[in-house]
Amino acid sequence: MLADNVGYIQVDAFPEGESQEVAGKIRDLQKQERRRSCSICVTRCGRGVRGIATANLFLDHGTITYLQGQKYPKQAFNADPPKT
Repeated sequence: MLADNVGYIQVDAFPEGESQEVAGKIRDLQKQERRRSCSICVTRCGRGVRGIATANLFLDHGTITYLQGQKYPKQAFNADPPKT
């Protein structure tokens, strides 16, 4: 917990199953009556597409991110909550 009863979750990487772990931590924070809000820090997660599943916990529509390379066409990843 941070100041003013703000729940805090630090995610350092997105290995297989990380979105389920984050969802569990969010449920735990929601059970705490004194918690007012929740902050999730993903600033240390610089690569990988597994974070998309975690983003689906919060978004019900829209583009989450996209990948594009010099030799590869742009591939968009849109919110789809059932894919968490």
